[in-house]
Amino acid sequence: MGVLAQTTHIIGKDILKFHAIYWPALLLAADLPLPKKLIVHGWWTINGQKIAKSNPKTLISPKDLVDKLTCDGLRYALFRQKHVARDGNIVINELIESINADLANNFANLVKRNHTIVLKYFAGNIDAKVISQRALADESKLTIQYCEQAINEIFNYYKRFDFHNVSLLLKDTLDHCNRFFHQRAPWEISKGKDNISVQETCLVISNGCGSFLTTSNYPI
Repeated sequence: MGVLAQTTHIIGKDILKFHAIYWPALLLAADLPLPKKLIVHGWWTINGQKIAKSNPKTLISPKDLVDKLTCDGLRYALFRQKHVARDGNIVINELIESINADLANNFANLVKRNHTIVLKYFAGNIDAKVISQRALADESKLTIQYCEQAINEIFNYYKRFDFHNVSLLLKDTLDHCNRFFHQRAPWEISKGKDNISVQETCLVISNGCGSFLTTSNYPI
C-alpha cells in the first residue's frame, strides 16, 4: 500500500481520460491509494503525423536513432527539443545539431580545453591550498554562485519531470561557464599570465562548472 501511494503514472495524452477519471475511481472503490502524480506527455511525430505502428509513414527504429546519436545523445536531444506535455516533430538533423552544439562544442570542448591546460602547465594537479591563500576574483565567485543556484533550480525541475527546462538551464549554465573561461583566458599562461590566476580559473571550471554539469546531466 505504501509503495502504491508513492507511484507516478506516466501516460500519453490520448489515454488521459481513463487514467484521470476511471482508473482513480476504480482505485477508490477498491480502497487503494491514488497515484501521487500523473505526468501526461505529448506525441512524437514524423512530418506532423503521430508515430504509430498502424501508420507505415511514421515507422522509425529506436535502434537506428541510437546508432546515429548514441543512447545518451538521443535522450538529451529529445528532452532538449520539447516540453514533455507538448508534441514534437522528429527531424534527425535537428537532433544531431542539438547534440553537437550543446554537448560536443559547448560542453566537451570546454572540458577538453581546461583539461589540456591543467595537464600541460600543472602536470594534472591544481594546488587548491595555494589558491585559497588569496581571495577569489569576483568573476570566479559569481560563476560558482551561478552554478550553485542553477543546480537547485535543476533539481526542482527534475522533481517535476520537467526535463526540457533542465536541458535549457544546463545550456544557459554552459554558456555562462564558457564566457567565464574566455574572459579569464587561462591559455595566456604561455605569455606570462599569473600562475595562480590560471589555476583558479581551471579549478572553477573543473570543480565548479565541470562537476556540476556532469552531475546535472547524469539523470538524462
